[in-house]
Amino acid sequence: MRKIAVYGGSFNPIHNGHLWIAQQISEHYPFDQIWFLVSNNGSESCKKLISIDNRVKMATLALNEFKNKKFKVITSLYNYTYENLNKFKKDSPEDDFTIVLGSDQTIEKFKDFKIYKTKFNSLLVKRSSNNIPKVKTRWDILHFNLSFDISSTEIRKRIINHQIISGLIPKSVERYILRNSIYDDMYKLT
Repeated sequence: MRKIAVYGGSFNPIHNGHLWIAQQISEHYPFDQIWFLVSNNGSESCKKLISIDNRVKMATLALNEFKNKKFKVITSLYNYTYENLNKFKKDSPEDDFTIVLGSDQTIEKFKDFKIYKTKFNSLLVKRSSNNIPKVKTRWDILHFNLSFDISSTEIRKRIINHQIISGLIPKSVERYILRNSIYDDMYKLT
């Protein structure tokens, strides 16, 4: 049986904060693998995402550069995390899956959230500045102090405004974004 953490997100783009969180999980928990589940473009909340192909490519570049053999990129097959986890469990019933969520998320907003607490473990990643949401599910909580504030939204704003992004994302991802003009004509952020 493998112990697998499923770290879902849009990764639009993946950044050093995502990688640092995954590394903290890797160091503090006995997972055999940490899967970066790149979200599908199909849901209503995904209208402003770049293509899943570009996001998967950037995540793959980042993980290749990061060189943690436990990390793996998985492409979302469905619009909802639960549907993906259900598929993983069906394909590998002997494996133990844990969903990784940020403390800014709440599992109660997820489709079929009640089934999560019976089928899957949950790991809530808490930044020191975030409050933990009140939930009725069993959580394991990883506390950490992130020494820098970073978000994919801020990185996209910086790219659109031709500001420096070095140090915020892996070099290979930065080269890919700039070489392919990934965010140049996408949309205007306010």
